[in-house]
Parts: sequence; C-alpha cells; structure tokens
Amino acid sequence: MISDKLLSNDVDSLRLHQVRSTVAGYRQFSQIDILDELAEPFFAKILDLVNTKASSVSEPIFYGLRPNMHAN
Repeated sequence: MISDKLLSNDVDSLRLHQVRSTVAGYRQFSQIDILDELAEPFFAKILDLVNTKASSVSEPIFYGLRPNMHAN
C-alpha cells in the first residue's frame, strides 16, 4: 500500500510529485476514515521520517497525514 511507503524508508522510491499528490489525496474529508487509520502509524514513524529525510519529502507527509481533521 502506498501509505506504507510514505511512512517508511521506501519513500525514497517515490518521486516528489508522487509523495505530494498521494498526501493530497488523503487530505480530504471524503478520505477521513483512511486518514484515521494512519494516525497510529503516523505517530509511530513521523519522528524518524522527519529526522532522516529531506524537508521537501518530510514536510508534505507531516502536514498532509497529521490526524487533525476532527478538531473544531
């Protein structure tokens, strides 16, 4: 699954536009159930991702997959 690649070292096999467009696809209210499923893996892996990948890759993933769409 592509979301598994986004939160692992396999993200290096994706092009930058693939990362950004995939993240944008998850960042929709119609995809909120899928985004909710990514919450636990997100918190487990985001720190390592931010510390080891370029900001051009880690920032879209951080801001796109962070589970904050339930906030009011």
